[in-house]
Amino acid sequence: MNRLQKPLNASLRVVRRLFRQLQYTPMSCRLLASGRFCRTSVTSGAQQRFIRSLCTDRPSSSFSIQDYEDFKERVLNADRPVAVQFHAEWCGPCKLLGPRLESIVDNTEGDVLLARLNVDDCADLAMEYGVQSIPTVLGFRDGEIVEKIVGVVDDETIRNFVDKLSSEE
Repeated sequence: MNRLQKPLNASLRVVRRLFRQLQYTPMSCRLLASGRFCRTSVTSGAQQRFIRSLCTDRPSSSFSIQDYEDFKERVLNADRPVAVQFHAEWCGPCKLLGPRLESIVDNTEGDVLLARLNVDDCADLAMEYGVQSIPTVLGFRDGEIVEKIVGVVDDETIRNFVDKLSSEE
């Protein structure tokens, strides 16, 4: 093993550990996003964009729901409208809808929040709100459901959903 290979292998181990733990510090994110940390760990433009999206300095308007108490506190008692995406890790359509929904919600600059709720972890909440298929997105304002999307839909439908959710009616 040459002397350049050794630091590269160490860098790869660090990158793998970062991704496994999903705990990003601002410095590690800047290094990963720039590609200077370990160029072989970030090979495609899509991967670089993904890493940059994880490492933005502005606060994200999306979060994950852990349990009923978390849902009650962050969704039902929220001071802003919240779009709740019911999804599962194994769900292909959920993976298609999620990034598009997050992008459109982020464009509201914090007027609308996005909560992600894994139905495998919070089946009781999915049953309580009548979620029979995923992806399902429920729009909450003042603790009440005001809008609903079921399945993968086009960007215009998502925009209309978010606009209706953010408007005072």
